[in-house]
Amino acid sequence: MQNYWQQIRFILTRLSGVYLLYFLSRWVFFLLNRQAFQGIGASEFITYSWYGLVFDTFSILIANSLFIFLALLPFSFFYKRQYQTLLKVVFLVPNILFLLLNSIDFAYYGFTKKRSTYDLFMQVGGQTDVLALIPSFVKDFWYVLVLFILLIWGLVKWYKPVKEQMKTVYVYTLKQTVLYLLTFLFCIGLCVLGIRGGFGRVPISPVDAGKYGEPGHADVLFNTPFTIIKSFETEKLARLNYYPASQLTQWCNPFHKSDTSTFTGENVVVIILESFGKEYTALSGKESYTPFLDSLMQNSLVYTNAFANASKSIEGIPAILSAMPGLMENPYINSPYCNNTLNSMASLLKQKKYQTAFFHGGFNGTMNFDAYARGAGYDEYYGKNEYANDSDFDGAWGIWDEPFLQFAVKKMTAFQRPFHSAIFTLSSHHPYKIPPQYQGLFKKGKYENHACIQYADYALKRFFEAARQTPWYKNTLFVITADHTSLSDVPYYSNYPGALCIPVLFYRPDNSLKAKNNHLFQQIDILAKVMSLTGTGLPYYSIGNQGISLFYYAGNYYCCDDSLCYTFGNDKINRITNYVRDSVHGYNLLDRYPGLQQQKEQKIKAVLQTFNNHLLDNTMQTR
Repeated sequence: MQNYWQQIRFILTRLSGVYLLYFLSRWVFFLLNRQAFQGIGASEFITYSWYGLVFDTFSILIANSLFIFLALLPFSFFYKRQYQTLLKVVFLVPNILFLLLNSIDFAYYGFTKKRSTYDLFMQVGGQTDVLALIPSFVKDFWYVLVLFILLIWGLVKWYKPVKEQMKTVYVYTLKQTVLYLLTFLFCIGLCVLGIRGGFGRVPISPVDAGKYGEPGHADVLFNTPFTIIKSFETEKLARLNYYPASQLTQWCNPFHKSDTSTFTGENVVVIILESFGKEYTALSGKESYTPFLDSLMQNSLVYTNAFANASKSIEGIPAILSAMPGLMENPYINSPYCNNTLNSMASLLKQKKYQTAFFHGGFNGTMNFDAYARGAGYDEYYGKNEYANDSDFDGAWGIWDEPFLQFAVKKMTAFQRPFHSAIFTLSSHHPYKIPPQYQGLFKKGKYENHACIQYADYALKRFFEAARQTPWYKNTLFVITADHTSLSDVPYYSNYPGALCIPVLFYRPDNSLKAKNNHLFQQIDILAKVMSLTGTGLPYYSIGNQGISLFYYAGNYYCCDDSLCYTFGNDKINRITNYVRDSVHGYNLLDRYPGLQQQKEQKIKAVLQTFNNHLLDNTMQTR
């Protein structure tokens, strides 16, 4: 095994040099773009460099995967001159390429304010003006070329081939062969683990930066090869140019000025119910499975015509808390834009000295909610790990709703006031289980989730019973809604947009918000409403409040007003249906209302252009 250990030491020594060059690259990147990272001192930089090893490991192992595989083969030809030459080539070529990509952002970051993604290649390959500008870029940023050459010089100097040993012999007894195989598989397993980013439930992604640093500091943690590789996994948004920038705000103005109402200083608790369709409540006019929620709505501001902006939790949470609609193929949390600067309830309310926290009883890391919460500005995240009592584990998703909501009440009672908490439940999710002690207590209903809906409603009731005993309850604005809907066989609630109908209510313990609003409302309108009700006096960014509800599904955009649903694709409206009277969308009313159709088409184009371009340019923030 002595010869084989020498091969492994050979690999580790060469890789350690690459790690050192990545650290130096991060240091140079940070110094050259210092103005973009105000507040990061020497100690913070060292901390980020340490956590950045997770992202560096991904890129280093991807670049060196072939080198590692070839260098691990337990054969004597490893020591042959020709094989050593091959190893040197497969080591130097990909590492030089990756270091080049890393060096580009030494200067390019100043223009984009984000680490480069794969669209960099699309720009260079598809725009001749960019190619023509390359000589001037080299001239203006000559120091980047010098720094890159120095990095390559260091890489080449660090790499030293093993001297040829003609008499090296491997012994392949059964015992030795098994040891070689196990060692080889162990090393490969470590590489796979490093590329995945550890033992997490999902592979590492850019949103994981939210676990390790402040929202605006993610690019110090990253390296450019990482962001480029990860961005290949998602589709890039198209830049839209329906209207000149000077005219766009006439149709869609997401920049909202400061509200002039008086600041209330009240706590804000947003409760997001898992898979809670409007159909399950009294709002549907059918049999209700939410007696407590129904009673709360009697004394709340209730939006009776409210829609989710997406059909998945991973999209619904950002829509509610950051006014980020699901208008692209991939969820924002897993997109190349997940580290863009957004406002959220947390980031806005923190400007008024609110303490903020996100609660979700699921596994930490589920759908990257913990990373999203950190990036959105939440001070604390409380998940299954923080609950720390597996006796209340449901065996599938996390902690049962009732005990976890009681846990949330206790935690919030210890918060400084005012505070803002976002609480996302989970028990009303498939596989639709309820705690053993409540078996048979809730009626089964027509759908298999009806008993779980009742359990979640009961857990909500118990939450309010506990909250009423706290000193913070009376001065709290409660927002209750759903991330998306769930099972239905009713035509209206089985088809779009009925399949997105959710309850939305705003409740104050003094019953001062008692009212019903029948106008169209959507998840991305919630942030604006909270800003208005609390009177923060803060400007904010939101594509909501445009008089339409817009969502994306299977390559088309669907726009709804109070009664009509417009299907938009290939730059035009191609179908109009009355979803209230024609829930199965059987009658196409295209061209029946030419004036209204033209107006809605202009509105849709404006919203999409605003969304796409602002996301691409990282300008979804107040001016």
